[in-house]
Amino acid sequence: MYEARDLQDLLDIAAGATVIEFDAATGRPVPVSGGTTTRSSTGTGSAFDPIDGIVKISATNISSELMDDLRTVHNRIKATVKSNDMAPWAGVGGDTTRLRAFGFLGQAALDRLDASSVRLHAVEKVGGDADEDERANRRAICILDADDDDDDKDDDTVPNAVRVAKDLCSAINPARAGLDPSTVCADELIAYQTNLHNGAQHLAAHLDWPLHEGFGRVIVTVAIRGSATILLISGSTVGEGDDQVQPAFRFHLREGEAYVLSDNARNKTLHAVLADDVGGTRESLNLRFGIHTDKEAEEQITRHWPADTM
Repeated sequence: MYEARDLQDLLDIAAGATVIEFDAATGRPVPVSGGTTTRSSTGTGSAFDPIDGIVKISATNISSELMDDLRTVHNRIKATVKSNDMAPWAGVGGDTTRLRAFGFLGQAALDRLDASSVRLHAVEKVGGDADEDERANRRAICILDADDDDDDKDDDTVPNAVRVAKDLCSAINPARAGLDPSTVCADELIAYQTNLHNGAQHLAAHLDWPLHEGFGRVIVTVAIRGSATILLISGSTVGEGDDQVQPAFRFHLREGEAYVLSDNARNKTLHAVLADDVGGTRESLNLRFGIHTDKEAEEQITRHWPADTM
């Protein structure tokens, strides 16, 4: 019953959401009514623009060879972790339909996460429930080869995960897209994340909490299988009194395309997914770049959200 209500709520929001159009050359959104999508010279964006920091990478900028390599990385994580050890998106004790697994870019990337304040459990969980979530997510981790040399591989049909990240960052072209090149680069990639929707038609509106399993300064999502509508729902309202509204935006993401969440779009909006396929066969691959410090997480994200969203 909850699934059906949640789906209908998202459909209602999508029906009234502003459609985002993207510049074909840069991947950045073109101006929409009620806001500006022009970045400041520092790249931090306008505090009043909830979609600042969203970038779409069309299929014309992702070669078939690169898409094949991304699918191979995605499938390698699936094969290594296996479905029985994948972690439920809603955490232990919640919905077990949607599953995920992490492929860390070498042991050094996992060590970097472990040395930070990130804890791999749902933000609202504490005590034993948090520990149980953490164990489930740890079981869903595999380590990918971080040696950036395909010539050393016995099987040249298996792409190197570092090279694939470099190729995707090149396709994104961070400088052209208004992103920080020092963050959107293979050296800052912490982990790939494989996501299986397993029959679910939607993914509920949520925030990727930076010091939990939603870590990453910048998050790239690749549509591995299936197309979908992506919703962005502002965490703040505009207007006064009874005229207050919570701005919502949407765009369509085809299989073989990708999008980037950074700045306001990552930090100050909820995002949700409505799959085109009613059967819910959608699969996606996240790339999580960088890790917030405690101070950065508080200043950039946590302080903008009331406690009841956690």
